[in-house]
Amino acid sequence: MENKLQILGAAQAFGFGGISEMCAIEGALRIDPRSEDCTVHMIENTQFKAVVAGSRQRFQLHSGDIFDSDQFKDVDVVVPSYDTAAVFYGWFNNLPVYFYDGMLWFWDFEKYEQKLDAEISELESLKASSNLEALKQKYQEYLGNDFHFTVLIAYHLAKKIYARGALGVNERVSAMGELGKKIQVIGAMIDPLVDPNEKSSEGEHVLVTLSGSLAPTLSFEQNMVFARGALAFAREAHDKFEVDIPFIFSCHPKIFEQLTKEGSCDSLPNNFKVVPSFPYEENLRMIRDAYAVFASPGFSTVQEAAHFRTPLFFLPEQNGGQPTGFQTLKKAGYPTEHNLTVTDKIYGGDCNIGDYDTPRLYRNVGELWSDEMAEVREGVLRSFVDALRDKDEREALTNGQREAVSSMIGGFDGAREMVNDLLSDLLK
Repeated sequence: MENKLQILGAAQAFGFGGISEMCAIEGALRIDPRSEDCTVHMIENTQFKAVVAGSRQRFQLHSGDIFDSDQFKDVDVVVPSYDTAAVFYGWFNNLPVYFYDGMLWFWDFEKYEQKLDAEISELESLKASSNLEALKQKYQEYLGNDFHFTVLIAYHLAKKIYARGALGVNERVSAMGELGKKIQVIGAMIDPLVDPNEKSSEGEHVLVTLSGSLAPTLSFEQNMVFARGALAFAREAHDKFEVDIPFIFSCHPKIFEQLTKEGSCDSLPNNFKVVPSFPYEENLRMIRDAYAVFASPGFSTVQEAAHFRTPLFFLPEQNGGQPTGFQTLKKAGYPTEHNLTVTDKIYGGDCNIGDYDTPRLYRNVGELWSDEMAEVREGVLRSFVDALRDKDEREALTNGQREAVSSMIGGFDGAREMVNDLLSDLLK
């Protein structure tokens, strides 16, 4: 294959994580001299615009649906981040698919073994008949029934899978037999263009981030309940810090619009700002240059803060997958004493809230924001502030965060690892 590689990229629309991973891949392509003439074709949507919002030199943007085969007839390879639709599309069109999945530790695959062969056989029949519309309908049926099963089928259809490391991932890959042989476990996907060595020495601000997304398993009002409580807590934190450093509260543009409309952003302290979420590259720099970060225990911000050695305080979980994420981090030795999580403060460290058990999660989040929990909030905030002010404690905290994430995920060079492997395969 010539060096003018045409790559079809894709990012799952669940939150902004998938798009961020594609930006990290694009950054790794840019620093690899072998990919000088490579282009990454991407479907542009509202989420993509919000995350990218700037020059990513290798992206060429398209409108429409990824199942529109005429639009991508000249691509050489499909490289999706989480996006299973692109895996189905690439497989159907006999394109090699290099699939990145950051959640192998999470998927419930084992219960589908009995029905997998029959489904793969049916898909093969659709492919033999060149019936793309039937494939699209079948894919939508999978999505409607169970996304875990959809991901498992995508694993079987892809040529190669890159799985982000986590506790138990290597053991799980080893137990997957033939399927496991095409899975490569890699480190955290962070854009190598953002240099951790340029971090400011003291930190320029405190960043309170709700991530750039709306949690899709929640109603908008549940998202707003979380945002209002987090904003009130951020103001409590601002008062406790007692240092002249700006607080920046970042949230999804729709949440920002609603907070502004209802007056929640009125009468803020002079050095306290509420802003719409930052584009991907700027968000990385905001995390890197922060004195401290406040965020829920989702993987992206946790690994980015660890990479940049920025102290992190855990806000409550925003969705049903995050209690498991918090417990996974704790098992890996991540220092979790500075947190206001449902898992720790309501359930004493053992929380069995599931992926879609959001009503119970949000009843518990409401408890954490309540007046009755004011002393708990004050206590964990005070301990965090004290740790930040003591140079040795601060260093121990950031070292502990970095070591735990690195040992669990396998370092912070996942984007470069994936791109190097992909180009070595394709540019013969």
